[in-house]
Amino acid sequence: MTDQPNPAQVTSFDHHRLADLPEYNRVGKALNDLLTAINRAEIEISQPEWLDAVRNLTAALPFADGCDECPPVSITVPARTEIDTDGWLTGYYKCTEHGRQWTSGWALDAPTWF
Repeated sequence: MTDQPNPAQVTSFDHHRLADLPEYNRVGKALNDLLTAINRAEIEISQPEWLDAVRNLTAALPFADGCDECPPVSITVPARTEIDTDGWLTGYYKCTEHGRQWTSGWALDAPTWF
């Protein structure tokens, strides 16, 4: 452990079990592309906001939905979620390819990916 400043908020980790999968590096590239697009669009985002957005995005993957106009294998992740006190998640979706916006409701315990 160090007392040195860590503005990137990176921690020690070992993802060797995942790193052999090509998708692991593709996810890293996709996140880098997203950060590049954020910077290009001049959207101000702090490191804690960025990490929170990525964490929320990955946590919401089981609640991805499909745009009616996209191919069946395509997914749209929620742009926003609201959790109510009854354990229900409402996902707000935006398809950037077709401009569609919609909502879907999910029981929080419905997806069982892990």
